[in-house]
Amino acid sequence: MRRLIPLIPLVATVLVIEFVRFLFAGAMRPASYAPGGPLPTAVVTATDPGLDGQLGNYEQLYVRVAYRATQPIYVSLDGVSGRLVASREMTGGMYRAEPGSGEATLWIAFPEGTRLDALRVSILDLREKAISTSDLPARLQWVHGSVRSMRERPEWVLRYSEARQLPAPAQPPSNLEIVGGVGLLYGLPLLYIALQGWFGLAWRGGWRGAALLPLLLSVPAFLWSAYAIADNSNLGFLPFVLMAPLGVLYLLIAAAARFVARRWAP
Repeated sequence: MRRLIPLIPLVATVLVIEFVRFLFAGAMRPASYAPGGPLPTAVVTATDPGLDGQLGNYEQLYVRVAYRATQPIYVSLDGVSGRLVASREMTGGMYRAEPGSGEATLWIAFPEGTRLDALRVSILDLREKAISTSDLPARLQWVHGSVRSMRERPEWVLRYSEARQLPAPAQPPSNLEIVGGVGLLYGLPLLYIALQGWFGLAWRGGWRGAALLPLLLSVPAFLWSAYAIADNSNLGFLPFVLMAPLGVLYLLIAAAARFVARRWAP
């Protein structure tokens, strides 16, 4: 039984990793729309072109929607042909709306031969589950023909097009993000090397074997990184950097298990 004690760190490390992965998956899962309060609304205020006519092959149909919500939602635009939702080959038909009120510009485009009987505006929660839908009657057909230039579009479409072409402003990293990045890139690898050397030399018996177990991963990761860096790879350091947190976690659990085992040993 005592021979199995050095296996405790390995089992505990696996359990900790699985627990963290479970928590992370739960935190990253989008929340559904919580009931209570007024339901979100989305109303079409303008379209370009109108809802009765023809468009050229893959010409974009722009729709302006005014929304109001007390929680984050998605506003989605689809075309309906008969009773079926037309497949969106080209689309800017989904917008994430934050709590409050505002306007969103959506668009859809189809190949020639597509006919729409209605436009469907849907309000979705962050899991993309429908909260409500409404259909706006239309008689639209995409045909073989020329596509209007942006100069022929209304002003609100031009504003939307110009805004899409602007680069998104980059937010400077916070002090916490800088410290975390430095710790991940430099601190944890150095800490792992220090702990690995210390425990590997100081421990005896089965505990030494337990301390040397991370070398099965760290040595290949180190060799891989060294080869990639020698080959002028900008990301060559990643294999060893990503392995280091696992090595540190395992060695710290091993040290705790060894301390407890020695403390309570008869």
